[in-house]
Amino acid sequence: MRTLYTLSLSIFLSAFALLCYADDCQNQTFSYLTTSSESFAPFTDQSVSGIATWGYNSQYGAKIGSPNNEDWLISPVIDAREIKSMSFSFEHTYKYGEDPQKEMTLWATAYFTGDVTTTQWTQIPITQYSGNWKYISNSYEFPASLLGERSAIAFRYLSSANAYPTWQIKNFELKTYCQEKGPVESPVDLPDIGDGRLVICGQNLHNYYFNFADTDRPDYNSAAGFADKTHKIVNALLMVNADIYALCEIEAQDIILRQLADSLNTIAGEGTFDYVTDKISVPNSTGNNIKSGFIYRKSKVRPYGNNSQGSSQTYYCNTMRIQAFEELSTGARLTVSMNHFKAKDSSDDGGNSKRERNAQDLLASLKYKAADPDILIMGDLNCEYDEQPMQILVNAGYEEQLLRFDPYAYSYCYYGDTQLIDHVFANSTMASQISGAGVFHITTSCGQDGYFNYDYRYSDHDPYVVGVNLNPTTDLQNTTIESKRVRKIIVNGQLYIILSNQQVYDAWGRRVQ
Repeated sequence: MRTLYTLSLSIFLSAFALLCYADDCQNQTFSYLTTSSESFAPFTDQSVSGIATWGYNSQYGAKIGSPNNEDWLISPVIDAREIKSMSFSFEHTYKYGEDPQKEMTLWATAYFTGDVTTTQWTQIPITQYSGNWKYISNSYEFPASLLGERSAIAFRYLSSANAYPTWQIKNFELKTYCQEKGPVESPVDLPDIGDGRLVICGQNLHNYYFNFADTDRPDYNSAAGFADKTHKIVNALLMVNADIYALCEIEAQDIILRQLADSLNTIAGEGTFDYVTDKISVPNSTGNNIKSGFIYRKSKVRPYGNNSQGSSQTYYCNTMRIQAFEELSTGARLTVSMNHFKAKDSSDDGGNSKRERNAQDLLASLKYKAADPDILIMGDLNCEYDEQPMQILVNAGYEEQLLRFDPYAYSYCYYGDTQLIDHVFANSTMASQISGAGVFHITTSCGQDGYFNYDYRYSDHDPYVVGVNLNPTTDLQNTTIESKRVRKIIVNGQLYIILSNQQVYDAWGRRVQ
């Protein structure tokens, strides 16, 4: 058995460099295992069993592969007592082996004793593995519960006589932050949304991709850039403290919502949030590789019915999504439609005819796919209220809620010009249950009262927020009976309302029998 390493001078110096005092704290970035490195220092290795140890190659990074071996690669020790939050990222690949989730694992601790066998470790599940020497990026928020006096991160390699993969790790980057993890006090005012029991937040996340190497859409091209953007998104979303997050302009893959929900849970607590599975998986080489999706607080709501497309058009079937939710405390429901309409372009009408088609398609889809008649239409609709696509919604009986509560609302800044192109429309039954709505000016370049700070900016659109008090009963228009308590059923994919006198109406108040 190889003798365990003790803390080296390089670890001590790295730990000292990472100290972050409350009175002079600075956000810092540390890069290790890069192509310019001559060894895996200031990481160290400790062998628990077997004869192999971690080696290093400037092209491939830290590397190990041997049968009957347990060996750990350990980061510099971090005094994180005054650090408010950390994120880290790395690239890795492997070949051979049988079960990568057991053979190659990631761990963290609040107090590294100097000996991996006596340290209390917490496993951080590795999000993605990639075989055959194709590197893949992984990014994480360091668990808040493990920010301690001697925090550390470690990669554990475990092999057997028959299964012994070769594992390579490179481009490890650690970011420390001085601002508190959310929910925290915001640098700008949160909008006043009244006393709504449920809080719903919409947001364009500006080309948020986990698999950023497969596309040129994001404004970052490294795992560190992805981790930094994720950190800012998580902080902002937790400041809002919503129960439903409706998101657009995100990668059309399952992984993006899963990892964002996991990042939220790292701070809010395990199991706090989950995401709605939509079964969308589009290669980033295609033209429709963005989508809209939903994350929700499990203690307040649950998805109800199917996650449906709001358009039959190939591109927009991913960016226009419909999902109903049920409030756990009351059993009341609402339908949330999250959308990303056609962007303005250089065509003769600036793409307006396509946005009109978006609005028409959405109304037609909601007619048959809304699992509850109380409907919110949200999203980056790429036009202002007085433009024709929005008037199609208005003429169908929908009222814009951001302008209802603030006639000067804006969500987007174009060269200093404020615009409201993100919207919240509600039909009449839904509008009566809204306590307030507004925009949270945390990220647009115009800022609130001149405020703008790149430490918080992650998108060119601000998040917008709605407060809702759902009624356990739904009042239908065009009914004259004294009692309007209802129950709702879905038959062959269509919603019907049954009143207490057994009269049946469709979701738009038209009597069926």
